Amino acid sequence: MRLATVCNTMQNSKLKSQNYISKSGVSLLELIVVLAILAVITGVVVSAFSRFRANSALADSKEKIILALSRARSRTLSSENSKVYGVHFQADRAVLFTGNAYSTSSPTNEMYVFDSRAQISSISITGGGDVIFRRLTGETANIGTVVVQGYSDKILWSTTTISASGIIE
Repeated sequence: MRLATVCNTMQNSKLKSQNYISKSGVSLLELIVVLAILAVITGVVVSAFSRFRANSALADSKEKIILALSRARSRTLSSENSKVYGVHFQADRAVLFTGNAYSTSSPTNEMYVFDSRAQISSISITGGGDVIFRRLTGETANIGTVVVQGYSDKILWSTTTISASGIIE
C-alpha cells in the first residue's frame, strides 16, 4: 500500500510540473511580438549607423578639400621650389599640382581621393575647375565654391568657399 501511495504522489507531482511548464511556456504570439520589437530596434540602429557613416564621409571629403587648398596656398606663399601651386577638382578627388596649369601626368601631383559615399556635386569657380594661388600674397583669381554631397543622400551636402584673398571657408 505504501508503494502505491508513493507512485500516486510521484505521478501527481509529474502532472503538476508538466502543467506548470506548459502554463509558463512562450506562446507563438509572444514570440512574434518579441521578434517584431527586435526588428524595429535593429532597423533604427542600422539607419542611425548608416547616417553616421554618410556624415563622416562628407566631413572627411570636405576636410580633404580644405587640406589640399591650404597646402597649395601655403606652398605658394613660402615660394617652395620657386613655383606656384594650385588645386584641380574632379567629382571624386582634389589634386594639388605644381605650376600655372594642371597636368594629369605630372609626377608631382598629390591626390586627395574622397570616400566613395561622397562626391563633388558642384564646382563654381571662376576660370574653370582649378584654383591657383599667387606668390607672395596667397591670393587667387579663381574664387567660388565647391559643394560636396552625400552619394546616396541628396539632402546631405557641404560647401567650401574660396575667396579672392585665398581664404578658405
